[in-house]
Amino acid sequence: MVLPEIRPAPALCHVHHCLRERHRRWQRVPWNESILLIKPYLQLLTMSELHVVMSSGFATVSGTILAAYIGFGAEPAHLVTASVMSAPAAICYSKLLMPETKRSLTTVDNIQPVVSEDLSALSAATRGATNGTSLILNIIANIIAFVAFIAFMNGVLSYAGGMLGHPELNLEWILGKVFIPLCWAMGVPWEECELVGSLIGLKTVVNEFVAYQRMGEMKKAGLLSPRSELIATYSLCGFTNPGSAGIMIGAIAAIAPNQREILSSVRLLDFVYLYLFYKGERFYCLTNYKNSFTIICGRHRLYFIPKNSK
Repeated sequence: MVLPEIRPAPALCHVHHCLRERHRRWQRVPWNESILLIKPYLQLLTMSELHVVMSSGFATVSGTILAAYIGFGAEPAHLVTASVMSAPAAICYSKLLMPETKRSLTTVDNIQPVVSEDLSALSAATRGATNGTSLILNIIANIIAFVAFIAFMNGVLSYAGGMLGHPELNLEWILGKVFIPLCWAMGVPWEECELVGSLIGLKTVVNEFVAYQRMGEMKKAGLLSPRSELIATYSLCGFTNPGSAGIMIGAIAAIAPNQREILSSVRLLDFVYLYLFYKGERFYCLTNYKNSFTIICGRHRLYFIPKNSK
């Protein structure tokens, strides 16, 4: 068995993402600000290491966010399971999609301790306020850019669809149709694949909060079977949406401007959006087997859920 190697800086950031699910103290630090834990080394990370940091942030969910999902009607046990499974998945899929090809400067052997340049508490507070302002402004700017682009695409599609007699045409509608085969492959009954696909499309274009809220409405209306509801709960869990990508990219670009070219490179964003569109941050797949489905982690069966419903 071959295990992917993870270096100290990405490992520390990933550990924080995992601890946010369980410890209240760690939940006070938002997922996008966890990169502050490795701030001195962020500018030294390779493309592969940077991708691990980003993918682990997209994959895991904090306890406070889980509470919001539960409020929309999602099952708590399955939300926790989905988030825990995504922790090792983020590393493995990231290393598979973008293996390390360069010499790292942040290994155990060559990592250098960082000495603070601040001479007093006042100097440190001033520097922190300046850096925090820059970080917030970069995040806001990137969110506006990403959300505006999605709104622009929806506007163009809606206008074109209106001219053709289909004013409902937008990215959510298109992705809902595209995800129908994926939903069927995960084990959703064919007659409900379009509904679940629309939820995944909504989560991809907007965010998971809106998708879980819509799923709760479908659940109350009796449109989803228990099987489809369960699969949708796993599929929607995570921060993979354009807004979250904008937050992460803006935060990293503010702290490490030299990484801006890597962040904006076509190759890196292709893999980020591969997560967005194909749920690549998950380490599991859902498969049909004798009126039941099994959650599979790589080649190892982690969890078996018998189903009596069709």
